[in-house]
Amino acid sequence: MTMRLAAGVLAGILAVLAPCCAPVLAEPTRPLVSLPVFVTDARGHSIRNLGLPDIEIAEGGTPQKIASVTFREAASRRVAIFLDEYHVSPGASTARAREALTAFAVRHL
Repeated sequence: MTMRLAAGVLAGILAVLAPCCAPVLAEPTRPLVSLPVFVTDARGHSIRNLGLPDIEIAEGGTPQKIASVTFREAASRRVAIFLDEYHVSPGASTARAREALTAFAVRHL
C-alpha cells in the first residue's frame, strides 16, 4: 500500500513540475545553414585562426549573420596500390605504370 501511495505522490509531483522545468527551444526565424569552406594561404596551407570578424557572407549582396566559425582538421587518407608481376613485367612497362599511378594520385587524391 505504501509503495502505491509513494508512486502516486511521485507521479503527482512530476506532473506538476514537468511544465515549468521543460526547456523551451526558440524556433529560428531563418533556417540555419552549414557552409563548409576551405581557406588556404598562398602556399596551400590551411589557415587555422580565423574568427567571426575575418569572414563575411553575402546573399544577393545582403550581408548575412554568421552564428559561429569552427575549424576542423581534415582526416588523412592512406592509399596503397599494388601491382602483381603477372600484369606488369619488369622494365619500361613498370616505369610507365608507376608514372601513370603517380600522376593519378597527384591529380585525384
